[in-house]
Formats: sequence, structure tokens, C-alpha cells
Amino acid sequence: MSKITLVFLLVFVSFVSVAQQKQSLPKKNIESSALTKSQISHADLWSLSTDEYKKYLKILNSPRGYFTPNLEKNPLLALALEAETEAERQKYADQWVRLQYENNVKVISWQLEVNEAWKRQYPGIPRFTYKRPGLAQHSVSSFSLPSSKSSFSIDSLLQKQANKPRTQLYIAIKNCVSCISAFEQQYKDLKAGKVTGVDIHFTGSPSKQEIIQWAIDQKLNSLEVNEQRIVTLNIADKQVKTVPLVEFK
Repeated sequence: MSKITLVFLLVFVSFVSVAQQKQSLPKKNIESSALTKSQISHADLWSLSTDEYKKYLKILNSPRGYFTPNLEKNPLLALALEAETEAERQKYADQWVRLQYENNVKVISWQLEVNEAWKRQYPGIPRFTYKRPGLAQHSVSSFSLPSSKSSFSIDSLLQKQANKPRTQLYIAIKNCVSCISAFEQQYKDLKAGKVTGVDIHFTGSPSKQEIIQWAIDQKLNSLEVNEQRIVTLNIADKQVKTVPLVEFK
């Protein structure tokens, strides 16, 4: 065998060896790739580590992503559903509850600010006017609305509940066990459909933080307080001799 042939064979063998090594290297995947800045920011918002977020991305592409739609909106749910141990599942449950608590505080704080803004902008005008004699001028139907071919009326929705009042509950925020009982009874009536809402008025001018804590202690959720408006939290604007006081309007 000539030297030229030997050199050629050695070069060929080296080339094949390198090619085989390249083929044996693992393909780049979610677990080995680095997160983008956007993904890192998203992970921080949900208090997830890099490894947890990579696992979350993998879950999105798994059958779980099919069985549970919209998982991209809640990484904690994705990780909890695919948790491998009870301790891991409990960890994500605790994280989720903390987020819910923070959200409730923010929403209730916002609702209290809206109540004050209403009093500043429309003093003397109640926010709920149906079934209240003398306040018809403030109802939706009294305002000029653009003409429409549809016979739909916003007031028609209220009329469906016109035979049911809203509860006006005046309570003290501290040292009043009967006040808690009164709230629980009115809340039960609300759930039973006997009233359309419960407007809670706190006597003694408590702070906003005290009201927020009271609402959280009573397990009021942000949906009822802010969006559905079936429970409102207010500082009483009149003197009440004895609490709890229940009125209907």
C-alpha cells in the first residue's frame, strides 16, 4: 500500500468518526436551551425557577396542553396538574393562594376608591336606583340614548329583579360578633336569591386597610365585589345608634 493511499484512508476514517460523533450529540430541546428575556420575565412574574419554567414549556407541548386549554395563562396550574409528588403539588397550591390573596387586596382597594369617586362626582345620587321611589330621574331610562331598531333596554334587565331589594347592612368592623352573624345571614339570603345585593356600610370610619382585611376574613372574592357588584363595601355616611342594622332598598 502506497503512502498516498494510507494517508487517504486515515483522513477518511477521521472524517467518518467526526460525523458519527456529531450524529450522536443530543438534539437541542426545551430542557437544554436557554430562556429568552421574555420567558425569563414571565417566569419571574409567576415566581418560577428556570427549571420550573422549562418544565412548564414542555407541558404546553404535551397531551396536558390538549386536555386543559389556556394553560399558557396559568403556569402554576400546568405545573400542579403534572406534579410528580404531593409536596410539589402543595407548593404550587400555596403559590396560587398567595397570588389570589394579593389580587383580592388590589380589587377591594380599587372598589373602595371607586365608591369615593362616585360620591365626589355624583354626590347624593345612589348607585342603585331601581325600586326606590323619588329616584326615577337617576335611572338609566331617564337618559337620552341613541335610537335603535332593537327593543332592548338596560332597565329591562333591572326590572326582572325589581321585586327583590338590595340589603343595606350597617355594621361595626370591630368587636361585634352579631355584626358577623348579620352579614352571614344576609349573604345567605343573597345566595338564595332573596335579595339582589348586599351593600355593607361600616360605622366608625374604619381605615381602608381594616375594611380590606375584614373582607378577606369573610372570604369575599374579587368577582363578587368588583365585577358582579353584588356585594359593595362602604363607609357609612349616616349615624347609626345600634348595629347591626338591616334595611332594604
